[in-house]
Amino acid sequence: MTKPSNRTLAFRSLKDISKKARNGAYFVKRGAVEWEIFPFPTFPLAISIQVSERTVGQEINKLDCAMEFGAPIPGKDEHPGIDDELMDRFDEDYEAIIAAWRKAADEAGNFVLAFAFGRAEEFHDADYRVQGVTYHFTISI
Repeated sequence: MTKPSNRTLAFRSLKDISKKARNGAYFVKRGAVEWEIFPFPTFPLAISIQVSERTVGQEINKLDCAMEFGAPIPGKDEHPGIDDELMDRFDEDYEAIIAAWRKAADEAGNFVLAFAFGRAEEFHDADYRVQGVTYHFTISI
């Protein structure tokens, strides 16, 4: 069996760390979450880990990444707004996950993680009854 790539090791680590956030409260998926059909009654918080662009065939792999943190919009209000306290919790969890991921990369020595902070966008969809934040960042491994 061949050794997993640095990319595989890095995202396996990120996924494992994300699953531990907020005492295991998050459903975590490597790939897009279909918010329209997501089972929020079973999993009230979710994280999607995605790569929008990456280099190939080079010793250092640069990846533009996104983590979507999502939760249901509570209640039956036809015109619900964003829950700012929830957005604050997502910010806290994102920062804690990234800090733990960087520490894990340093300690394991399996891969080197160079991290560039990016930006965050809130999302809100009253039809799908979902709200959240997408965090964009770039890594080199």
